[in-house]
Amino acid sequence: MHALYRHFNANEELLYVGVALNPIIRSSAHRTNSHWFNSVTRIEITWLANKAKAMKAEREIIEKEKPLHNVKFRKPYSRVKSRAPTPNIFAEFAKYWDTVEAERHWQS
Repeated sequence: MHALYRHFNANEELLYVGVALNPIIRSSAHRTNSHWFNSVTRIEITWLANKAKAMKAEREIIEKEKPLHNVKFRKPYSRVKSRAPTPNIFAEFAKYWDTVEAERHWQS
């Protein structure tokens, strides 16, 4: 079984979502390495049957709920305000990155 964990702040904003075999140990790593961890007031853990289901759920949550500190799987966007169309190089990079990540997970 794999855990899908979510970190929330006092305003119930979703700060981060992730997948781990041991969400307690993973949260300890976030406490040590993540600048946002001091804002966490609640951790929600959902157990899923396998890694594939957990990873799928993680991706869907990141795309739909847009946690404040997740970068992986976010839909790229541009902050540049312009009337002229600009190429979305971030979208192309995201397509490539998903392929690299899939290959890396497949090989492990």
